[in-house]
Amino acid sequence: MGVIVRMNDGGEDMVCDVLRDGPGEALVRVDDEIVTLTLREANDQVLIVEGDDGQHVIHWMTKRDGYELLDGAVGVVAEVQDERDTWLGVGGVGGGAGTIKSQMPGKVVSIKVEVGQSVQKGDTLLSIEAMKMENEVVSPGDGVVRSVNVEAGSSVEAGEALLVLGEVGDE
Repeated sequence: MGVIVRMNDGGEDMVCDVLRDGPGEALVRVDDEIVTLTLREANDQVLIVEGDDGQHVIHWMTKRDGYELLDGAVGVVAEVQDERDTWLGVGGVGGGAGTIKSQMPGKVVSIKVEVGQSVQKGDTLLSIEAMKMENEVVSPGDGVVRSVNVEAGSSVEAGEALLVLGEVGDE
């Protein structure tokens, strides 16, 4: 299971998984593409990364939910989040609005909310059994349940929409 990298530059989230990590080299899956990277540390917060698209001198600084990256004159904030945490609704950017999707196959054990209900960050929305473990899916932020797309007892696939949250006051 990889990590989700979300940049503040308006691009799509990327799912990244390190397949092999050795001295000075990494084999990484970015979404569905395999990329070989050569890595050299220039100093404590400067990394030289070489890949198919050339060489990048990356200045980086640790932030609360990821890293601030500077590649030349271009700066972005990259939030890094474990896929399982996203599936469980922890971490994340912004409020609670959006579609909550399953990140892996499983079975819906229980649903704790109904359409129209207000929820706060961290409230349990539903429980899913996956890999022989029952996991609570929690709200990533404050919101209102707009739709519940699954039923207790139903099987879900990775990427399937579980429910949709709207912004508070956006009725």
